[in-house]
Amino acid sequence: NSKVIVDIMDIHGKKVRQLKADNQSGGMNNLVWDGLDANRNIVSAGIYLCKISTGNNFISKRILVN
Repeated sequence: NSKVIVDIMDIHGKKVRQLKADNQSGGMNNLVWDGLDANRNIVSAGIYLCKISTGNNFISKRILVN
């Protein structure tokens, strides 16, 4: 198990919402973002980043919200 953190950030790098921050077993896992921010408001259309971190490693992917 490793601690996994999944954050949604706007294009300027500001955290919009944290989706996950707990231990996760290896293998394939699914997580769905409902398009809401930390205050449970619908986010504006635009480009967002999904940052997945574990230990010293991370990957980020772009998400387009229409």
